[in-house]
Amino acid sequence: MHLLLLSNSTNPGEPYLAHALEHIQKLVHGTGTGIFIPYAAVGIPYQEYLNKVNNALAPVSIKLSSIDDCHNKKKSR
Repeated sequence: MHLLLLSNSTNPGEPYLAHALEHIQKLVHGTGTGIFIPYAAVGIPYQEYLNKVNNALAPVSIKLSSIDDCHNKKKSR
């Protein structure tokens, strides 16, 4: 299992998640998939948050699923 925790999603003057794209690409090892687990308090619905993240990752061909959509959360990868 690989895990990436980000304490911020945006650096001043950069697009959403731009500072983390290289690290995220290395983490998914070319699979192009992963599971998104929202950690911090979010002021928007989780599905909307997932869509925002997936839109930011689309240029590097990565698509995440929500942990809420996993049937067995303990064994999800």
